[in-house]
Amino acid sequence: MARCRFDNRCGPSCYRCSRCWQEVVTETLPIYATCRGYRGAGHFLSRSLSWFGLKGDRNCKCRVRARLMDERGPDWCEENLTEILGWLREAAEERGLPYIDIIASRLIRNAIAAARKSQQNPPS
Repeated sequence: MARCRFDNRCGPSCYRCSRCWQEVVTETLPIYATCRGYRGAGHFLSRSLSWFGLKGDRNCKCRVRARLMDERGPDWCEENLTEILGWLREAAEERGLPYIDIIASRLIRNAIAAARKSQQNPPS
């Protein structure tokens, strides 16, 4: 098992692994944690949306759908881009947020590309 690389700061005493994006809040360094490894398109899409301050809560379908995307893989995501766009449109409407199809499409395609790159370069 590989160790996480906590080389990203995410706040005071908060560190994020550059491989699996796991966050740890601690005052004690160095941090030893097992890296979670491969992340799929759902993970990368969730991460992109979190940059805009959008996070799924326990009652929304976002986490389940992200996990589904991870499990089914980047090829499935690419083949079902329209369905995933519908998920994002639905989530935006539920939250009363603006939805722009071309931006959502670009975020999904970037997530698929990142997932493929993650498959090719697993953590060591």
